[in-house]
Amino acid sequence: MIKGSKHTSTAKEKNRLNHLGKIAWNKGKECPEISGNKNPFYGKKHSEETKRVMKLKRSKQIISEETKLKMSKTHKKIGAPWMLGMTQSYEIRKKRSESLPKGERHHNWNGGSTPINQQIRVSFEYKNWRREVFERDNYICRECGLKSGQGKAVVLHADHVKPFAYYPELRFEVNNGRTLCIDCHKKTDTYAGKAIKFNKLNISLCQ
Repeated sequence: MIKGSKHTSTAKEKNRLNHLGKIAWNKGKECPEISGNKNPFYGKKHSEETKRVMKLKRSKQIISEETKLKMSKTHKKIGAPWMLGMTQSYEIRKKRSESLPKGERHHNWNGGSTPINQQIRVSFEYKNWRREVFERDNYICRECGLKSGQGKAVVLHADHVKPFAYYPELRFEVNNGRTLCIDCHKKTDTYAGKAIKFNKLNISLCQ
């Protein structure tokens, strides 16, 4: 085929039909000659510009409704994940969390530059608190009653009644948490930067 030319739709369809039912020549094969540290890309990373271009190209890919339906049917045949409906104990989840590489053991370690509040928000204790708040409220927004289901996705937040930043002793208290949908969360007095004004108002009222 001449470089720069493209297959016609008819040719593409013929190729597709010709390959139906045939096993790919490389299925199940391995290539140890270029795996691991023998791979020319081993230890390297894409530049931010390359990542941006790759992301842009993927965003332009359009999946047809027919393809979406095929993907849906395939996933249904595979079945539900084996862990669906099962819960792990607090001890097991904590053990798994502690086994992950963190701090100086992590490959992205940069001398402890992550702010302490951000570290807390990705900690096991915080994730466990968030989960317990959701489970207590049955994953329902306590303000408007919205819940994911019936084809509608609802983004839920675990909100601190008394601000996270100003009440460190209450950060992991389940009673200081409430489940809110993102819209109701934005309406609260403590959402994002509004917590600063909320704290100043409380201080002035107490004086």
